[in-house]
Amino acid sequence: MSIKKYPEFVTYSGNAVGKRIRREREALGLTIEGLAELTDKSSSYIGLIERGERTPSLGTLREMAASLNIPLDNILSDYDSSPANQGGCSLPRRKLNVYVNKLDDIQIDQLVHIVKAAFFFKAY
Repeated sequence: MSIKKYPEFVTYSGNAVGKRIRREREALGLTIEGLAELTDKSSSYIGLIERGERTPSLGTLREMAASLNIPLDNILSDYDSSPANQGGCSLPRRKLNVYVNKLDDIQIDQLVHIVKAAFFFKAY
């Protein structure tokens, strides 16, 4: 996987970026409050970004992309949101990853046991 280098100063349309963030947030079924919690930003700030009333820093955009489980390019430029452009990751997997990425190793181990019991248990 190649890593793209961005120039120190990137210009972008705040309004278009805000619409893309909203589209991705809604696709994951997240509320503004949910995204605010994941990014450690206020919900009012997220709302201002989505409406194009604030222009977030590149660092904030990176945090938002990571929280939405998408490449930063998907926020900075118009793109095809098909699974092939998401690194092969379908929307249901992205939804799950948003939460799993916040778990520690012990919680992940517990989740694995729950998933095995719920979906792979065979009664004889």
